[in-house]
Amino acid sequence: MRLKQMTKDAGCTQNGAHKEPVAYSERVGAHEVDYDEGDWLAAASTIRTETTVERPAQGRSYVRASVIDPSTGQVLGVSTPAGLRARTIPGDVSVNLAYQSATPGVAGMVATVRGGPEGAEVAWEISEDGQTWTDLHANSEDTTKQES
Repeated sequence: MRLKQMTKDAGCTQNGAHKEPVAYSERVGAHEVDYDEGDWLAAASTIRTETTVERPAQGRSYVRASVIDPSTGQVLGVSTPAGLRARTIPGDVSVNLAYQSATPGVAGMVATVRGGPEGAEVAWEISEDGQTWTDLHANSEDTTKQES
């Protein structure tokens, strides 16, 4: 039975009498449990934690997680290791430009960089003729670059 129908059918009748509870399905009554208690307990007691790990500069490293009882220091379980190899830098670097939003006076721009080394920065430039480029955020005229 759909939730919308269950909520529509719940409550009181038009004459003010109480309606009987609606069953979730034909095989389970309105006040009966329709799940495995062990499965529910396993899902409800699941702990999830996360971290970030720097990739190695070269080669490979391995990461694993251990569960430790804080009161005794005893190791209760250990995960299977996961391998991390050094980051591969693609040979081709591309930058795509798109409009994010626009108002009559201001245009929002988004630059998406694919490839390239970690920490690469985007330099925003502006031109009136498509040939002479100036740093978009600079206050001086000495940052002009010619397109090659």
